[in-house]
Amino acid sequence: MRVAGSLLLVEDDTFVRASLSRALKSIGFAVDSASSLRDARSTLVARGFDVVVVDRGLPDGDGAELCAEFANRDGSAAFVILSGRDSEPEVLEGYAAAADLYLRKPMGGQELAAHVTALLKRRPSVRARIGPVTVDAARHQLILPDGRVKRLARQEVTFLMQLADHPGHVVARDALIDAIWGAAEPDSNGLDVLVFRVRRKLRTQSWLIETVRGNGYRLRADSTS
Repeated sequence: MRVAGSLLLVEDDTFVRASLSRALKSIGFAVDSASSLRDARSTLVARGFDVVVVDRGLPDGDGAELCAEFANRDGSAAFVILSGRDSEPEVLEGYAAAADLYLRKPMGGQELAAHVTALLKRRPSVRARIGPVTVDAARHQLILPDGRVKRLARQEVTFLMQLADHPGHVVARDALIDAIWGAAEPDSNGLDVLVFRVRRKLRTQSWLIETVRGNGYRLRADSTS
């Protein structure tokens, strides 16, 4: 079955979570789930998703906090609040927290899937062409010349898009670290480890990324088209 998109479902009710997951998977979504803000945060830091569906009444806080924290980090994920908190002020709070869509519970899985599919169709795909390779920032995908698709972590997407925005020019380490981690690199060699991972995913196209010692990284001058 063709995958319709990757989705993180944040819902603490076991029955509701299982029911919605089944419906979303049945039409082709790759679904991960979390039952708390803490689990959702750790998942979003590690991986990128096309869409995040989150309840507001979670055991460790308000799901709207997740939207406010992650929705504007790189613009890749659509955030949908699915909640029983449905008064007009509460709905407005959700949109103020950067939710793309606010849906009211209860809602069946097929209806939710229809809303999510329509939302994703409206969101533009942000793509960068790097020689024979395509980076799809919206879907967190690296598309190789032979058509194979590699999943990219959020930090890997940001790194490649930063280089793609400055073809043939060196992007300084400090600028990359600031864009990827907000000036706080997790480890002293965190950027080098990230670049190593990206090069492994590029496989035979790893030559596209050039290391400029003591300065930063750049795309080779003949890598863009």
